[in-house]
Amino acid sequence: MTPDQSNKKRSKIDRPAPIYWCMNCNIPLITSRCGLCSNQTKQINLGVPGDVRFCSPYERSILHDILISEYGTDPLGSRLILLNKIGGEDKTDQVIVDGLFLGILYFNLAILDWKLDLNIEGAAILAQYTGRRTIELSEAGRHLSGKTIPSDMIRQCSKDIRQGDEVIVKYARLVGVGTALLGENEITNNNNNNTNKVPALRIRKIKKTGPQSQLIERIATMDEVIQANKPALEQLSKDGVNTIRGLANQKQYRQTPIYVSFSGGKDSLVVLSLARNALKQSLTAYFINTGLEFPDNPEYVKRVCKDLDIELFEIIAGNTFWKHLEKLGPPAKDCRWCCNICKLVPINHEHGGKAHLNLDGKRRYESFTRSRIPSKEENPLVPGQVNIYPIRNWRAIEVWLYIHWKGLEYNSLYDKGFERVGCWLCPAALVAEHCLVKQIYPELYSGWDQYLYNWALDNNLPDGYIKYGFWRWREHPPKMKLLAEQLGIPLRI
Repeated sequence: MTPDQSNKKRSKIDRPAPIYWCMNCNIPLITSRCGLCSNQTKQINLGVPGDVRFCSPYERSILHDILISEYGTDPLGSRLILLNKIGGEDKTDQVIVDGLFLGILYFNLAILDWKLDLNIEGAAILAQYTGRRTIELSEAGRHLSGKTIPSDMIRQCSKDIRQGDEVIVKYARLVGVGTALLGENEITNNNNNNTNKVPALRIRKIKKTGPQSQLIERIATMDEVIQANKPALEQLSKDGVNTIRGLANQKQYRQTPIYVSFSGGKDSLVVLSLARNALKQSLTAYFINTGLEFPDNPEYVKRVCKDLDIELFEIIAGNTFWKHLEKLGPPAKDCRWCCNICKLVPINHEHGGKAHLNLDGKRRYESFTRSRIPSKEENPLVPGQVNIYPIRNWRAIEVWLYIHWKGLEYNSLYDKGFERVGCWLCPAALVAEHCLVKQIYPELYSGWDQYLYNWALDNNLPDGYIKYGFWRWREHPPKMKLLAEQLGIPLRI
């Protein structure tokens, strides 16, 4: 299943808000007005759920490696790159640069590696810098998108092309993308041996391109991006502060203790900052140490709270997870017993039954399941707790802009490529992230990996059940059933 097909199946939620791009300043914007030049901006419509963000150094290195290995060039340089999370088998993002969609970067579960599928704008950009992975047509009719092209219609084919490669397609002033059905040697041999009617190329899409598909000469800095978005950021900050202050000042809550749930993640960091600005009374943050935290996370949490002069209360679950693991088996996305044991039980022990307000960093753009969260709700699992979500309507790009604007110290795990900084073995994490844990923290993950393979052996499951991440569900979704069928991996325990 391609990333596009998976995204279409999950696009029933509301269309996400667009972002904008100032083509004069070459800057992404969260509103249609550029705070630097006030020029007209280009609207960028995003795939759902629309939680667009800045490309991390780790993700930029992945893009660089793919572009160099497959096309022999990386023209993106130090440009600001945005990634927009969309549906897919695993981690899947639209890549946006200079207001153009370069393509889709995704982690391919079948090969456990990263792939980049160019779209037309991406092909048009790269075609200006490289002749690799390129097929040029000698003749063609109209309406080429979706067509299969025989060898005799190919005028030139770069020597690096192998069967199955994604390629750049050129014809006259048209540029497109397609899949090579034959390798370069076979295409050449077919033409030499007069077997040139053999299908050689399937064109996915092709169209006329022009100056609008070129990279912009000007490269903006993050400081310029902040200044261009500053009016919108000031309004976002004001709204967040007013949300907290307004609820805290309601008659029924004036004497109610207020806490910030600080996980060490970017969203709760922003809520912590907003709460500090909103409240006159002393503020307390609490951190649930599940016993499964990334090694540096607890110290980071303590350091941030100390720097912001906010009291921190650490709730420690200890080795509760490991005590229950043998009996309950590995947790799953649809059976998160770990959250009950390592989070809800400790928080109930400390706060259950005591009326309090809890400021939480949940956002509706984070996922399809969170798209309908209200601004406030009582937590049925923690009696007495009323959750408030002051940044529920923020996207990741707005969270990151606020962090850079305020100069907040964010968790270094984000620069290393992690989207979530909670429990390192969380079943809700993507396989791409589990592979990253193995790479960065091999000693930490080795014991868990060994447990999973032993568990699979005890349940007569093949190693592939663990290798490809099937252990993360009890009842597998259609995309994983399809992958299991393709890989020949049984799913029944």
